[in-house]
Amino acid sequence: MAKCYTCGKGSQTGFRKSHSNIKTKHIFKANLHYIRVMNREDLEKKIRVCSKCYKKMKNDYADGVRIPLTPLSFLNQAKARIVKPKKTAVKEEIAVNVEGAQNG
Repeated sequence: MAKCYTCGKGSQTGFRKSHSNIKTKHIFKANLHYIRVMNREDLEKKIRVCSKCYKKMKNDYADGVRIPLTPLSFLNQAKARIVKPKKTAVKEEIAVNVEGAQNG
């Protein structure tokens, strides 16, 4: 049920070992996140992906690699980057004022 949509990673069983080497059974669950994606047919759907696959999607999208499922959060971030004004002029003005105060 709780599996990564892209790689199929799910829960695994193993043992917790104490300092005295006592072993108790434990279930290790994958770090899954729900994300909304757009597929190639421009349909929106919700899927679960593990952190590793999400990071890979993010890096591929940043590098310009075409991925079959594009998370909507990446598309919204790209729109937000275009709208934001640059704040470099304010920083330079403050730096000039600080240098003038130190020299004077």
